[in-house]
Amino acid sequence: MHIREVISDDAPVLLALFQQVARESAFLLVSPSEADRTTVEEMKERIETYTDNKNSLFIVAVTEKELVGGLTLMQYEWQKQEHIASLDIAVKSSHWNLGIARRLMNDVMQWLETQTVIKCIQLEVMANNEKGIRLFRNFGFHEEGRQARAIYLDHGMYEDVVLMGKWIGG
Repeated sequence: MHIREVISDDAPVLLALFQQVARESAFLLVSPSEADRTTVEEMKERIETYTDNKNSLFIVAVTEKELVGGLTLMQYEWQKQEHIASLDIAVKSSHWNLGIARRLMNDVMQWLETQTVIKCIQLEVMANNEKGIRLFRNFGFHEEGRQARAIYLDHGMYEDVVLMGKWIGG
């Protein structure tokens, strides 16, 4: 397996991965029906949003046969917040517990060492995603807040969202 930056030609395969992960994982903040409504053209536009911004990153984990995960780091749009980036990560369930998320996180942390604009990374994670929270804590993230009952689950229950952050350098 190797990790590389996403390219526009990845859009169809990336869309299929996005839709599959949305069906497999209760921890993704997007619903399967929302993922299924996404088009290849929209995915290409998302990819371009990352590739057009030198302070944002979109990387994917690729095996010999398939794309199995991805990580996005998107710089905030407003000038007063351009030092902040939002992180999202997803891996196919067939490849959970193989260290892929850790490899993606290692790569983004190495990338952050090469740039000077991003000083803070923020993310949202469902409170019941213990493995995700542990992964982020292992990379120095800490809880910055919590949104009570921010996620509505299919079975009529709600879940909190944990807001996590990490300062990079000064």
